[in-house]
Amino acid sequence: MTEIIDVVEKTRELGEAIVASEAFREMQLAEAEAGNDPAAAQLEQSINETISILRSELSEEQRQEVSTQLEALKQSLASLPVIERRDRARESFSRLMEQVNNVLQFTITGEISVLNSCSGNCSSCGGCR
Repeated sequence: MTEIIDVVEKTRELGEAIVASEAFREMQLAEAEAGNDPAAAQLEQSINETISILRSELSEEQRQEVSTQLEALKQSLASLPVIERRDRARESFSRLMEQVNNVLQFTITGEISVLNSCSGNCSSCGGCR
């Protein structure tokens, strides 16, 4: 039982360290800013409405037109500075979590999976296929 308690305690400490990390704090701040941005909220509402339209019965031509509108809305949303900051913060936090998972995997198995160590940038990769 002590062994389980020790593992749980170390896990709690890891969670606290993650929450205290700059990457997590930046992500939380960026998420809050994006959530409070009126332009982002309007675009997200328009995206949701457009998705609802796509779920209805449409001719192929109408579906194509609505899909084009949806892509334009998504691009407009993604280009907002507050959304760009949020997405960069999410990426940074995701990289931190990948590193944590890689360390855990290496500690447990002595190996790091090629897929888990992927940076997502194929220009720096020897190949995973």
